Amino acid sequence: MRFARNCLLKNNFEREFTLTENFIYPLDLKQSRPFHFVEESTPVDVRIGGNMPDGLSVRLHEGARYFGTFPIYDEISRLYFSIFINCSFANFIKALNRGFQTDDRIVVAIHESLPRSTSAKYGSGLSQHAIHIDAVGADLIQSDTGETVVREGHKFGGSPYSIQKPVLPGSEALFLKGYKQVLQVDFPSPSDGRVSGSWPFGDGIFNLFWKDPFEKEHYHWYLQG
Repeated sequence: MRFARNCLLKNNFEREFTLTENFIYPLDLKQSRPFHFVEESTPVDVRIGGNMPDGLSVRLHEGARYFGTFPIYDEISRLYFSIFINCSFANFIKALNRGFQTDDRIVVAIHESLPRSTSAKYGSGLSQHAIHIDAVGADLIQSDTGETVVREGHKFGGSPYSIQKPVLPGSEALFLKGYKQVLQVDFPSPSDGRVSGSWPFGDGIFNLFWKDPFEKEHYHWYLQG
């Protein structure tokens, strides 16, 4: 789950160095990285709910709502992405089980570390929570009945858990094009603590597929239920 960028420095002589960073999501589809929501006792970079990142320049429709901010890289990430629902819930829910979408009902903005804004404009309507990221683990797990199933719940990477079909429609084609499941967000479970407010994805699952270079490649999103 590593990639390398080679940079050339020119002073009186040329010097080459390699910068290696880990993506937050495993590159191996057989692995994923679960996470859950916890109480936000101090300001954090990765979080959901509350107000949007301060100073973030992003074009949104009136009535858009911030959801959360997630890391692109492991450890202390230098880049993050924030997700906004850029329409009314009535318009957003029309995408339910309609396949992968690329329109601006979902807006994903890349940025550096930013604190929460004190302005409630585009506020999420959700209680504030930090994100606790667990270790990388197998994405295929044993169910209570002994079956091997794709891991559900919140996670980075792996294969999407599919509610209606054995495999989420369209996901295999995106994998073949080099996309990864950057993010899966499920309905909050007891392990997420007391999440209050208007949950933006109903009782379904939100999946986000993307690929590097993130600044140039467009993302694909899926709302399932």
